Amino acid sequence: MMCGTAEGRTERIARKIAEEAASEIKMMTDLTLRAEMDTEKAREIASEIRVWAEKAIYDAVLRVIEKEE
Repeated sequence: MMCGTAEGRTERIARKIAEEAASEIKMMTDLTLRAEMDTEKAREIASEIRVWAEKAIYDAVLRVIEKEE
């Protein structure tokens, strides 16, 4: 009888550990996905900034050329 009780307790503990681990894994997965989305957003912003910088340089070149003519 004592053995059955110990096995039941062990199963309950194992189930709780599995549930806790699953919860932690889900949280880490969510954080990883959020970080990936943030990284992608940062890439998009960096790309836009590059375009703006290129345009600013081009505009500056045109202004200098106009002044020199």
